[in-house]
Amino acid sequence: MKLMGFQNEFIRSATAPDTLIAALSGPRGLGKTTLVAHLAHRFLTPGDQLHRPGGEAHIIAASMGQARRTTFKQLRGMIGDDPQFKIAE
Repeated sequence: MKLMGFQNEFIRSATAPDTLIAALSGPRGLGKTTLVAHLAHRFLTPGDQLHRPGGEAHIIAASMGQARRTTFKQLRGMIGDDPQFKIAE
């Protein structure tokens, strides 16, 4: 998956050792949902540098429907659990 420049910068800042909480806000179509699904996937993947055994990945959305229809669906596609969804590489 190829990330945009702002997404890479956010990941660098959000995963810095001294960062406890990170938030990203922006207009529709900016790629926030894909970024969140990507980060959740990395946090949950053993062997990834962002993975912490016993750690948790929380997905926050404006509504439960949005979290299910978009972010969680993308996350399922990334882990290969949703045959109807595939991220272009």
